[in-house]
Amino acid sequence: FYVAKGEHEQAEANFKKGIEVEPANPMTHQQYAQYLFGRNRVTEAREIVAKALQSLPQSKPLRLMRAIFARHMKAYE
Repeated sequence: FYVAKGEHEQAEANFKKGIEVEPANPMTHQQYAQYLFGRNRVTEAREIVAKALQSLPQSKPLRLMRAIFARHMKAYE
């Protein structure tokens, strides 16, 4: 909702709050990373996913997202 209205500061605050409230839910991390990626903040998005994977290493959506970001940044290793 906030993203659609262009209120990006409020949107980011809500994404961060979602991660605080549900840190074990991979979707909260995934949505925030997608938002950052869409705003061309790929490095930050990649960091969000990497941090989430430390506690959720079996999350297939987060692992796929990590691969997509690596491909986008041409970090093929």
